[in-house]
Amino acid sequence: MPEIENFKSSSNWLKENLNEDNYQTIKMGEHKTSFSHYKLNIYFQYILLKSTMPRKIINYKWINKRNLKNTALPSPINKILTSLENG
Repeated sequence: MPEIENFKSSSNWLKENLNEDNYQTIKMGEHKTSFSHYKLNIYFQYILLKSTMPRKIINYKWINKRNLKNTALPSPINKILTSLENG
């Protein structure tokens, strides 16, 4: 998942990296988690791209939504994806 400085930068990131300016923001939120030595606040956006085949990006991998449950992802990311799926 790409990290961007703020949500205002999302449209720039999508245009520069995916050549995509036709999208819809489905949900924005915050996920708080803590580890033994620090706390982490993840601010996320759930974005629906209108394009059916986004451009490939070096060091990024597209995962089919059906395969997410079988993919090794960090626990906080799995919790965010589960909340989006159920909410």
